[in-house]
Amino acid sequence: MSLFRQSARLPQPSEALPGRSTPMQVAGRHAVLYAPLATSESQLAAALASKARYQSALDGAGRRAITTEVAPAPAYYIRYA
Repeated sequence: MSLFRQSARLPQPSEALPGRSTPMQVAGRHAVLYAPLATSESQLAAALASKARYQSALDGAGRRAITTEVAPAPAYYIRYA
């Protein structure tokens, strides 16, 4: 016996809820992950180059700026018991 009688489907436009009339406020920075971290100079350079290429495409499409920060990973140590 199936839990759901109908298979999942996208709603038709007439069934969907109306959108917002004003933009929704969003945080300027993600509160959990913060920044993708690079563990080497080559990873950092590749991530920044990728971000720049994608931002160029977004600019061409009239989209907003990427707000994700790319940063070097801090040093960390693992202690084994």
